[in-house]
Amino acid sequence: MEEFGSTDFFQWQRSSRLWSVLFVLVFVAAALIWFVVINFGLDFIFVHFLYKQKNLDHRIFITQSLYITPPMLATVIFAGYTFFCSLARLHSIKENGSTYVATALGGIPLGETESVINSPAGRKQETVLKNVVSEMAIASRMPEPDIYILPRETSINAMATGLNSEEAAVLVTRGALKYLTRQELSGIIGHEFSHILNGDMRHNTLMAGWLHGFFSLTTFGQKILFKGSYRSLCSVPMGVFLIIIGFLGKIVGKIIQSAFNRRREYLADASSVQFTRNPLDLAGVLKKVGGLDQGSRIMAKNALDCRHFFLATPDKSIFRTHPPLEDRIWALDPNWNGHWHDFEKNPVDFLAEPKTKKLPSPDPKKMSGI
Repeated sequence: MEEFGSTDFFQWQRSSRLWSVLFVLVFVAAALIWFVVINFGLDFIFVHFLYKQKNLDHRIFITQSLYITPPMLATVIFAGYTFFCSLARLHSIKENGSTYVATALGGIPLGETESVINSPAGRKQETVLKNVVSEMAIASRMPEPDIYILPRETSINAMATGLNSEEAAVLVTRGALKYLTRQELSGIIGHEFSHILNGDMRHNTLMAGWLHGFFSLTTFGQKILFKGSYRSLCSVPMGVFLIIIGFLGKIVGKIIQSAFNRRREYLADASSVQFTRNPLDLAGVLKKVGGLDQGSRIMAKNALDCRHFFLATPDKSIFRTHPPLEDRIWALDPNWNGHWHDFEKNPVDFLAEPKTKKLPSPDPKKMSGI
């Protein structure tokens, strides 16, 4: 069986990082273009709905030779408003921390002695998970993150949260503990460690903050259009324009963010193999995800906002945050036959308790002679 050589792997990582940098630059360029469009749009509105009707001078003189126009001033104000909303969202995320995300998804912390899945088989799998996390921490030269179990999620999935390695947490679904072997748990945990190591959580959090700032103009436009105490000549077109430009800004930003995240998933896959030294570990996880009825679906209502950080998502739209499972498996296992894991032919359940044979009841007649 042909496996990835170390050269292929590190080349895969370098390529993913290069694409990630490119998408960040595209995101910044799109933001600059977005503000230019706002300036031209406001200039058009002011010229056609204010200057002509009221015959106003469209210049505000700072000195005799230096002036700015109202559209330029409005653009600066809106840019400042966007920036402030972005910082407020980022501050809120930072204050909440990884514990907030974990508990919001229904995660329960796995302590040193406490058990989340309180059964002999469950405790055994939790011990395996703890050992795997410790091994991946050593392999990646990172501190051990907190471990959370999502006991109500029967799909195979995991995620990492936290803005830095010191306050990171790894979440694992009940389905992952139920269906994955120790080697496959190493693959999925190695993938999540890569997200922590490469700062993917921080990147996505920053992008999410800026997207919130862009969309804040839509909210601002709605206030101008529907909640204003008076209607000026340009308030209606300005409100409509801000609603549209804010909505389009968020759509374009989410497309770029999703493309960025898909490249980071390839990087996380490559780094997982670097930590485990076996590409088939993670490939086995993805094959089981594809063969399981629940797949990677997370039922928690807050999961949609965190889909960037999961191992996989079932979303196949233009906003999908993960590459197709097939592409990821082919990259990890070029000899894959295209078949998912068949749970009917090969049932797996590491949380099932072993059946013990009942001892026969003692015969009273035989006992009487004792």
